[in-house]
Amino acid sequence: MLDVLILAVIAGFIFTKLFKTLGKVEDGDETRTNEIIKNFKKRQSGEDNAEAEINIASAFEASMSQKVRDTFDKARKIDPKFNAEKFLNGAKQAFEVIVKAYVGGDKPTLQQLLSRDVFSSFAREIERRNEAKEVHENTLIRFKECEITDAELNGNILTISVKFISEQINLIKDHLGNIITGDPSKIQTIQDAWIFAKHLKGNTSIWELVETKII
Repeated sequence: MLDVLILAVIAGFIFTKLFKTLGKVEDGDETRTNEIIKNFKKRQSGEDNAEAEINIASAFEASMSQKVRDTFDKARKIDPKFNAEKFLNGAKQAFEVIVKAYVGGDKPTLQQLLSRDVFSSFAREIERRNEAKEVHENTLIRFKECEITDAELNGNILTISVKFISEQINLIKDHLGNIITGDPSKIQTIQDAWIFAKHLKGNTSIWELVETKII
């Protein structure tokens, strides 16, 4: 997802089933990360009062495919608080937090947001990077596009596919700070397809990232 080396690694996550500056932790970053995770949970838990305002035929959902709209209608019969627009806003924040945590090797944060299989794959790459004494630096410039592309409801489990098109700068450095790969002056346009899942009647209020791939 990141530079050529990491693109290959993350693409490999799929075959194993598998959010502005990111990288080194700056003062206040941990507090901001925790707040984003807390807010992401609130969006789907009912703690946010605005969540109770259901507008099934919203203009936001009207632009989606019939399949996705039908899936969301069925999902609301199980969880009336579900709101696709609020979900997507939360997914963008989750993207930022997950990329930051991956780059910084923050496994506790990743465990809160990733499925077991995806976390295992991310953790293995973090460990490989640490053993090689490599430092990954990432700057997320902006999102060019963020849209829901698909949704499926299997029993009480709702999965939503999201396409992210973002502009990023990615560098891999050695322990002395020398650049191994990447160019600090080169902005990459990266397209990711992430799939989030949630048990609509489960005890947890958070959505898990269950699959990632480069598109």
